[in-house]
Amino acid sequence: GKLWFPDGNIILACGNTGFRVHAGVLSLNCQVFRDMLESGTPSAGEVYEGADVIRLSDNPDDMRLLVTPMYSRRCAL
Repeated sequence: GKLWFPDGNIILACGNTGFRVHAGVLSLNCQVFRDMLESGTPSAGEVYEGADVIRLSDNPDDMRLLVTPMYSRRCAL
C-alpha cells in the first residue's frame, strides 16, 4: 500500500494492517515516536523482512491519518 516502503526500517502493526515506514521520519515528526525509539528497540525482538515490528493497539485508519502527512511533503528544489 501507500505506506509500505521497501526501504522502510520499521513496521507499525495495527491489528492486521502494517505500515513499513522509516524510524527517522517518525522521530522527526512525532515526539511520542521519538521517545519510544530513543528508549531502545520497542519491537520485543519481532522482525519481518529485516524490519523491526512494533505492535500497536491503535486503529489502522487512525494510524494512517497520523502517518500519511509525514510523507505528504513536497520538495520545491
